[in-house]
Amino acid sequence: MTVEENSDVNVRGVTYEGSDGLWEFLTKTNIDRSLVTPHDVRSYKRVLHSMSEHLSEIKRVGLIKTIRCSMYRDVI
Repeated sequence: MTVEENSDVNVRGVTYEGSDGLWEFLTKTNIDRSLVTPHDVRSYKRVLHSMSEHLSEIKRVGLIKTIRCSMYRDVI
C-alpha cells in the first residue's frame, strides 16, 4: 500500500480516493461515522479484500479470533 501526494491510497495497482472517511477506516480504531460515506465503506472493503488475498491458502481450523471494535463489527 502506498499513499500518493494527494492522499489517494494505492493498493496493488488500484487507486482509491483518499477521502476523510477512508482515512478514518485506515487510521483509527473508533471511526467518526459522520465522515464516512457509502462510497468510503465500499472502498475500505475493497482495500481489505485486496490486502488479504494471501490468507486464502490458510487452513480454516481452530478458533476464530475476532476484533470487537465498531469498524470491524459494522463494516465487515
